[in-house]
Amino acid sequence: MNGPVCESIAQIVNACIRAAKRVCPEKPIAVGRTSGGDCYSNNFGFSRNVIKGLTEPYDYFGMDCYTYQMRYLSAENMPNIGSPNRDYQGVFERARAVTAELGKGQLPFVSEYGFAIDNRLAPDDPLQQEESARMTSAMLTAKLLGSPFFSWFNTYGCVESGVFDYGMWHEQTPMLLIPAMAQATQVVEGVHQPAARLGTSSANLKLGLFGQKDRAVLALWTDRTPNPVRLQLPADVVGLDFLGNPAELPADGQLTASLLPTYIVLEGETAFEQLKETLETAEDQSFLLKTALRLEAGNQATIVIDNPESSLSGNLKCDLRIGDAPNSAFTHADGQPMPWEIPVVLPEGPAQQLSVTTIDNSGQQETILFTLNFNTLAHGRNHIVSFGDARQDIVPPDPWIQWSGKDDLGGEVFLTCDQETITIEAVVTDDRHCHNRDITELWEGDCFQFAFVPAVRLAPREMNPGYAPGDSEFVFALTASNGPTWQTYAKPYPAEPEYTIVRDEETHTTTYRIILQRKLLGLDKPGQFFRFCCVVFDDDEGGGQSYYYQLSPGVTVTKTPSQFPIFRLP
Repeated sequence: MNGPVCESIAQIVNACIRAAKRVCPEKPIAVGRTSGGDCYSNNFGFSRNVIKGLTEPYDYFGMDCYTYQMRYLSAENMPNIGSPNRDYQGVFERARAVTAELGKGQLPFVSEYGFAIDNRLAPDDPLQQEESARMTSAMLTAKLLGSPFFSWFNTYGCVESGVFDYGMWHEQTPMLLIPAMAQATQVVEGVHQPAARLGTSSANLKLGLFGQKDRAVLALWTDRTPNPVRLQLPADVVGLDFLGNPAELPADGQLTASLLPTYIVLEGETAFEQLKETLETAEDQSFLLKTALRLEAGNQATIVIDNPESSLSGNLKCDLRIGDAPNSAFTHADGQPMPWEIPVVLPEGPAQQLSVTTIDNSGQQETILFTLNFNTLAHGRNHIVSFGDARQDIVPPDPWIQWSGKDDLGGEVFLTCDQETITIEAVVTDDRHCHNRDITELWEGDCFQFAFVPAVRLAPREMNPGYAPGDSEFVFALTASNGPTWQTYAKPYPAEPEYTIVRDEETHTTTYRIILQRKLLGLDKPGQFFRFCCVVFDDDEGGGQSYYYQLSPGVTVTKTPSQFPIFRLP
């Protein structure tokens, strides 16, 4: 992410800017990213270090298309890892923060937004709809946020190492993405006036208005789930689906936005003004009550029902079903404080299912199904995972990554529990140990990184980035300059942990052993639930991390602890 490569690229860019200005001094300069430069990061690390070396002025910043939260479209269809996502809004905001910090607030633009799709899938496959939703959402959002350029690519017929297909055809039929992108392009090109109700980057309902010459298009789509919305539609509007086919609009304006956009088109000189009023008065009619399950200790849990719009409730009902047991009914009287907490006793054993139906005072209801999967630890040493036996253990999945097998990167991870401590042990096989970074960048070499989340809360569709105040994240490394070293990135650990990091060049193994106090981690209750995730990084040549193994997503990209596996203390 930094070092001589970034310094050299900065020198090249400076020379290119000077040459371009000599030829066309009036033309704006766009500083683009280099391919693969910042994959699987969320802070534009590579681009940041190139920009730090720039002495010549520039006008635009090329956004790294890979700087997003990783999503796995299908566990059975690994080539769909790494597809573009619907996180464009958050990526754009982070890019603006980079130019505000290191430049003059230059506008970001999409210099490359390509991805791998599996062209063995038919056009009506659900994954094709997911791909179309991601790309159209990114394109619409980019225009609404003011991105000056949006470059997208997909190469036909290229198979790399039998893993990725960069193609847009299924036999002789074009992928669903082609007409979807063509329709989105018609909406975003030639726009003179945009307006939006995007909300925060995590908001579900998205609305955007695109004003063209004597024509305006209102687009509705969502980030996660279908969302009811009521619109005051002017006369003579026409509805189109995400492919541009005619779509009937209900007379009462009651629509349901979904991942794939619906387009509302109005012609005429006042089209933009009329649809802008529709945009401003749109009623989000999603179910307001939010239901979560908080795991306590042992077999205790709490259902938490909240209303973000009000601190007091109306008359509420909750029907609870756990496994095959009979339903239990609960009521919450009008005017009682929110959130509403309902204690629950979980049956013994993992993989339990809880069905929670919440009914508000208008009769609207929502059913949430919680599936509880966790691993119960025993006193003593617990084997957590072995890795490195298959290529899919290694991230990134890009076939150009030169991972050659378990001797290149593999190993085992253990957790040992007693009454006072948790011992984390990783035995890592690696043909070469490299760590040339200082303590501020321990993750940029061979190292072991892990995190503990002592409070477990399950909520549907919740993927809020960032750690809570009680969460802890650590990285341990055997560095060339400082020897065994550690750092924490979330809650400060208030003591020096007892740890050893031993490299055996004869067996090519590095053994990490860290002893942490349970009380200092917030894990002091018997039977307490917690989340844990670990990552082993491999630096092949001393230039920074090359690839890694992760127990689950959530540490290496945007910090999303809700993706960590759940464990229970003995």
